[in-house]
Amino acid sequence: MFPSRTPDGWKRSATQAAGSSTATFPFASLPSVCKGRGEVPVLCGLCAELRGYQCEGLNWMQYLRERNLSGVLADDMGLGKTVQTLAHILVEKESGRLDRSVLVVLPTTLIHNWREEAKKFAPDLRVLDLHGP
Repeated sequence: MFPSRTPDGWKRSATQAAGSSTATFPFASLPSVCKGRGEVPVLCGLCAELRGYQCEGLNWMQYLRERNLSGVLADDMGLGKTVQTLAHILVEKESGRLDRSVLVVLPTTLIHNWREEAKKFAPDLRVLDLHGP
């Protein structure tokens, strides 16, 4: 089952896949990087405030990680998938769960954009871009 593009659809699909009737995210009581939302912990390395739907995407990625599942962020261009992914990487790094490099696979045309977004939103992350001829 593929989740719908709405944040509520993500929650429903993820919980249905896990066999649960309600979604629970682990960060409900922590200070938040998401304005007005408490699901995502403050990320020291993130130089951005996530929008509501970006928080939902980050929560969904964390939900999948907790259950050892995989997922893909896919929506219209310009809605912040890069910053959501950077935030997810930072959550993993700052929680101590990230013990090796992260591989991000993307079209060659987006390498420059990713590098610039990482520099802007997560300046403490080391970025190495590798590509063919």
